[in-house]
Amino acid sequence: MMKNASNLHVIRFLMVLLVAMMTVLAGCGGGGSSSSSGTAQTGTVAVFVKDGPSDEFAQIWVTITQVELLPVSGSPVVIYDNPSGCRIDILDYRDEDFLLKIHRSVPAGQYSKIRLRVTNIELVPTAASAIGSNIEVKLPSGKIDLNPRDPFTVAPGGTLSIRLDIDANKAIHVHPSKPGWYIFRPVVFVDIETGYPAAICPKLVHGTITELVKSGGETTGFYMALENSRGTLEVKLNSGTDIFLADGEFGDASDLAVGQEVRVRGRMDSSGALVASLVIIGDVVDVLGDVTS
Repeated sequence: MMKNASNLHVIRFLMVLLVAMMTVLAGCGGGGSSSSSGTAQTGTVAVFVKDGPSDEFAQIWVTITQVELLPVSGSPVVIYDNPSGCRIDILDYRDEDFLLKIHRSVPAGQYSKIRLRVTNIELVPTAASAIGSNIEVKLPSGKIDLNPRDPFTVAPGGTLSIRLDIDANKAIHVHPSKPGWYIFRPVVFVDIETGYPAAICPKLVHGTITELVKSGGETTGFYMALENSRGTLEVKLNSGTDIFLADGEFGDASDLAVGQEVRVRGRMDSSGALVASLVIIGDVVDVLGDVTS
């Protein structure tokens, strides 16, 4: 009986010690439930850029250095930040979208504005334009605040797609007092949708393979680092994916390797991966034109 009582005291002591340890861990944020709760309080935001045609210009180069979301209350949330900037010709995205960034840890909550920071604008007139080649562009401010029609919500575990549609014809104005000078006052239409809409089809996405995804010993996809510090993107392959080698010949998934420079065309799926219809290994010449005959 004495031995059983002694054992009972030991068991009670261990139980009290265990409860005390759990309480300390919970107070220090070390509990598993606390970490899980923190993860659930973020969502994903994808930012796309597109534009319509311009009457006077063949190219409009814009350098974007930062994108922020401004909450209804609280501090701005940085979606994209690169001091060197991401330089894109917005007129190259008339029918397709430029995928700027997918940010997967945006604090859940309500947001009211999108803020762009632009450092440089370069204009290239069309061959038929009467505009000379000596063009200067004035930016009234490198900070551009965009106001959607209504505040938008990033839900815990949810996804939003933000499309910034720039109207080039309305954004560029002749300077009233300086010949050859233009003023860039962006006119941007903001479309926000839940998930990754099928209507959004990114143009060729350029990057470097950082990791291969394999199943049953075969390559079924890969992760690529996007240029200009725009993060990483998952790419999925299927039976309909065409793969071209650097010499222009057909290849297959076994030809893909970490470190390769690739260009990918495809559509976003519900997980935010790019389901590839085309993968090109190596550098290519991108030629844009209209069929004349």
